[in-house]
Formats: sequence, C-alpha cells, structure tokens
Amino acid sequence: MKKKKICHFATWKYERDITKKYLVAGSCGDPFAMYNAGQRFAQGIGVPQDPNQALVYFRIASFMGYITAQYKYGHYLAFSPKTKKSQSIKDSNEGLRFLILAVSQ
Repeated sequence: MKKKKICHFATWKYERDITKKYLVAGSCGDPFAMYNAGQRFAQGIGVPQDPNQALVYFRIASFMGYITAQYKYGHYLAFSPKTKKSQSIKDSNEGLRFLILAVSQ
C-alpha cells in the first residue's frame, strides 16, 4: 500500500488553523493557549516568525500565572540581546524578577 504524501501547503494551513485556535482560547483566558501561541510565533509555526509578538503572548501568559511562560518571558528579557542600553537594564531586571518568580513556585 502506498503512503499518502501530505503537501507542505496543507501542513502549513493546518498549523495556521491550530495557531488561530490557540489565539481564540487565549483570548478567553487560557494561559496555556497564550503560551503556545507565543511558542508558535517564536518558532514560526503556522505564522510568520516574530519574536516581538511571541514576547507579548509570553507576557500575557506570565501575568495569568502560567509558570512555564514566566520562565520563558523572564529568560527572554534577561538574556536576549538588546539595542538600547537603558532599555536593556530595565528589561533585564524584569526578566530576573520573572525567572525568580517561576523558580520559586
């Protein structure tokens, strides 16, 4: 029996639909869905890769209390390269705060 091949477009469309479902569930208050939407933006799965948009969803999930998102958000802020020095210090401090919060739970 021949194996059916799935074309790249069909796979991408499926991933895009899954991302949309995460965004809808996240807007209803599901922190796990918000975190997964952030992961998809960070990795470019079903949507164009956009680290800034990923950071927004990680932040929302963090404030909703999702521990993994707190760690991811804190790590991104504390250890990602920055462009402005004053922004860098502020972001690093907030990042460390979220890392400590995630680890302490």
